Order: sequence, then C-alpha cells, then structure tokens
Amino acid sequence: MQTSDIISSFALSFSIIIVPISYYLGVRNIKNSTYNNEIDSLSELLDKIYNEAIDIHQCWSKETVDIHTQIMIANHKRLQTKCSRLQDICSSNYPRNELRRAKQILTDHLLSEDEAVRKTAIRDLIYRLDDIQACYKKMFF
Repeated sequence: MQTSDIISSFALSFSIIIVPISYYLGVRNIKNSTYNNEIDSLSELLDKIYNEAIDIHQCWSKETVDIHTQIMIANHKRLQTKCSRLQDICSSNYPRNELRRAKQILTDHLLSEDEAVRKTAIRDLIYRLDDIQACYKKMFF
C-alpha cells in the first residue's frame, strides 16, 4: 500500500464516522431551536392572556360578559394548540390538568359577578399559567 492509499482509506473511515454524528447533532440542534422558539411564543401567549384577564377584571361589566367569555375561550383554544404543538416537537407531558384549571378560571371565575371571586381568580390564574410554563423547559445540547 502506498501512502496515498493509506490517507484515502483513513479519510473515508473518518468521514463514515463523522458524517452521521454531525447529521445527528445538526438535527437535534434544529429540533431544540424550534422547541425553544415555541416555548418563547408560549410565554408571550401566557403574558397576553394574563394582561387580557387583568383588563377584564378592571373593566368588568355585565353587558360585556358574553364577549369576554368568547375571548377567553379563544385564548384557551390557542393555549391548547400551542401545548399540542410543543408536545409534537418534543415528546413531553401535556399539561391537561393545568389547562383544565386555567379554562375554569378564564371562563367562569374571572367573569363572576362577585368581585371577591374575580380577585381570587386573578391570583389563581397567575399560579395556573406558571404551572403551564413550568411544564416546558428549554432544551440545549
């Protein structure tokens, strides 16, 4: 065997080992980046839901309860969709109980006629939204 044959066989064996490893790491990096971007958009959605809940609490009136109910149902549906998308990207636990509790707060307690119930709902909503956020941790290499 000549030196060029040894070098070419070494280069071939090196590339056979390195190419699959780099492909695996590249795919994992793309998957983690997508997952982290979805977590960031989930955080923005949770902040938006909280801000809308505060606005509803401050501007509560009997005439607008139906409109606010529909808005909160739509927000909850967006939240479910975002959690499903995160589950599809990375097989993590789906926060079913947290979403159920958040929906109960958003569509029932927050829109109650009793102001004490609405104040309690805001506090409970903070905890539930934090529980949903805690289900998803960012992933790095």
